[in-house]
Amino acid sequence: MIPDKIFELDYLKTLFAHNNKIEVLPTSVGDLKNLAQLRIFGNRLTWLPEELGLCESLQTLWVQDNQLIALPKSMGKLTQLKILVVARNPLRSFPAELQECENLKDIDADGLQDTLSVPPMEITVLRDLHELHLSHNPLMALSDIIQTLNQLRVLRLDNTLIDEIPTFIGKLSKLRTISAVQNRLTSLPDQLCTLTSLTKVNFDSNSLHVLPEAIGKLKNLKELSVTKNKIGWIPSSIGNLHSIEEMRLSFNRLQKIPQEIGRCQTLVRLRCSHNLISQLPLELELLTNLEDLSFNSNQLETLPSSMGALTAMTKLDLSKNKLSRMSAVMGAWQRLEFLDLSGNMIAELPSTIGNMRQMKLDLSNMELNNFPLEIVNMESLTVLDLSDNHLESLPPEIEQLVGVEILNLERNNLLFLPLELGSLYTIRELLFAGNELRSPPVEHCQLTMIKSLNLDNNSLEQLPDELSRLVNLEQFSATNNRLTFLPLTFGHLKNLTHFDVSGNEMVTPPMEVCSAGA
Repeated sequence: MIPDKIFELDYLKTLFAHNNKIEVLPTSVGDLKNLAQLRIFGNRLTWLPEELGLCESLQTLWVQDNQLIALPKSMGKLTQLKILVVARNPLRSFPAELQECENLKDIDADGLQDTLSVPPMEITVLRDLHELHLSHNPLMALSDIIQTLNQLRVLRLDNTLIDEIPTFIGKLSKLRTISAVQNRLTSLPDQLCTLTSLTKVNFDSNSLHVLPEAIGKLKNLKELSVTKNKIGWIPSSIGNLHSIEEMRLSFNRLQKIPQEIGRCQTLVRLRCSHNLISQLPLELELLTNLEDLSFNSNQLETLPSSMGALTAMTKLDLSKNKLSRMSAVMGAWQRLEFLDLSGNMIAELPSTIGNMRQMKLDLSNMELNNFPLEIVNMESLTVLDLSDNHLESLPPEIEQLVGVEILNLERNNLLFLPLELGSLYTIRELLFAGNELRSPPVEHCQLTMIKSLNLDNNSLEQLPDELSRLVNLEQFSATNNRLTFLPLTFGHLKNLTHFDVSGNEMVTPPMEVCSAGA
């Protein structure tokens, strides 16, 4: 309950009482003539008092996540109201008087009730509305009256039952953002492409088969997202999107990217993962502002040498393709911070990979038989994943990776570890599961920054006493080995939170281990 004295504060402008267990908003709220902001969302309100209409200065009202079934008719008196958020209430209707709120610009009516099949008439008569949220409602269609909202800038219709965007959408000439994620759309009307003020379009998780040929008319579009659809081709007019910065086309049925994409020279992020693309267009080289490129889970066998021109890239994901080699041009990607080549058939890397100075590198699940010496020149490498390859040994040069924090060498064929591994003082996570190791060298025990050490599924017969030097170790696992005893000194590892040596040949653990931390 809000103390009564609060409602005697004549000059109060903001009242925030959200995320409590309030069941009643007192009628005395009407005494707050200067109240401009009221946030009482996340409570247990079932009704609002008619006296709320006396708050003549109220501009924002946030009552979402309550149990309201109706709004007071007196809301029509809130002529200064600009923002109304009523999302996730079981509202059965809106008062007709709401249309008198002539300054109302934004309404969030997400997730109201199970019977809201069309946008409420009381909302759609608000001619000066700028932003309308109707997501997570069982809307079946947009009523014709919505075309009168000619000042609308943002329309969100995510997770409804809509199966088409009506042609009258073209009447909303000032629309800048439209989002209709997870609906039943199979096509988009050409009239959508007349909305030249659009900057963001999101139709993820529908059943779209094509994009309108006229999509190139959206000259101000910055963000286009149509992931998780059934799109088989992209119209060439996409090259006319001269303001586009982000394009998300993943999880479709694309077999190629049109060469006209090279004209989208403002593009910063391009994501086309999980498609059927076997070849990239040469014109990709023209996207010199591209920073984030993802083509993972496609059918790429080669990369065009022209990709060396993409020197602005910081993230590149080419995992799970059919690549058998990488071109030397990758040495030009000196700004790259993340590179994922996992799940390809690459057996060796070009020497130019050493030109990349700072990154997280994923070379897992490839066909590497030897440790790629080229990467030891990557002085600022922080994460290196070489798991699921065919490595039998590690070279002494590994000591040059002085910045590595996570080293994953799981599921290779390693028989031993080089002494030089003990020079990697920045290591925090060391993963060697699934090899053929018999004993880790004592020198590794000076890596005192290690927090996680995994030696599962090897052939270890004993562990060195010096493991007790790993004073920061929190997680240790050596399951499914041949250990018959543990070092008494394990009891000194006071920071351990996870300890697993199951599946070995021990009869009983030493008392020092059982009493660690006691």
